[in-house]
Amino acid sequence: MINLGTSDHGAVFWRPKPSRDIMVRAHKAQKRSVRRFPESAINAFGRWVSSHHWFTGLDSVASVDSLTESFNTDVKTAIDIRFPLKSVKIHPTDIPWMTSRIKQLILERQRVFHSDRNGRWKELRISVRDEIAAREKAFYSEKVSYLKNTDPRKWWSLVNRLSGKSSGASAISYEVDNKVLSGLELGNRLNNFFVSVTSDVPALDYLTLPAFSTRTGPVTCHPPHGSLQKTAQARSFQSLWF
Repeated sequence: MINLGTSDHGAVFWRPKPSRDIMVRAHKAQKRSVRRFPESAINAFGRWVSSHHWFTGLDSVASVDSLTESFNTDVKTAIDIRFPLKSVKIHPTDIPWMTSRIKQLILERQRVFHSDRNGRWKELRISVRDEIAAREKAFYSEKVSYLKNTDPRKWWSLVNRLSGKSSGASAISYEVDNKVLSGLELGNRLNNFFVSVTSDVPALDYLTLPAFSTRTGPVTCHPPHGSLQKTAQARSFQSLWF
């Protein structure tokens, strides 16, 4: 306990007690291969399909297997050229509508921010904002609304995950004499503790308790219409208070 500045008020510093049973799990990013389908590449692929000469270099009596293999090879080669595989990193803490394009725009925006001379940083800032809004809107319309009508359980789980709530039960543990108690062992120890609090109190014998009743006399029956007739009629504004 020390004084706060030059005043005579004392300050108390609290430090959390380190616990060995608390483990922080590191979230590692995962790499995933994806294909992008921009409008220009789709148009180029369509032109290739329309002008490509199929089944070249095959015999006139080629078998079905050779024709299938030739077709698959040509299509796969064209796809790899126009829609190449790219490796992207996906972090477990990323929001569901996060895409690699948004990440690239953010990185480019940050790079331009330190050397902005032509106002391009503002353009990239607007691009990032518009892209996030578009992906978020598409995610809600395609994923959240769909699950709400088809699978309410998954929809509720997704809502909890988006709001930051954890659906998994948190593990409770306690350390006593260099031993970590958890689960059934911890529950039994807590139960024994609460039982020991009243162990010196004698148990009540319900047979020796005196009979007690709040009723002062026999119950009498009255017809409801007779009681209502004796009630004075109130005006409309007075009846609102009853």
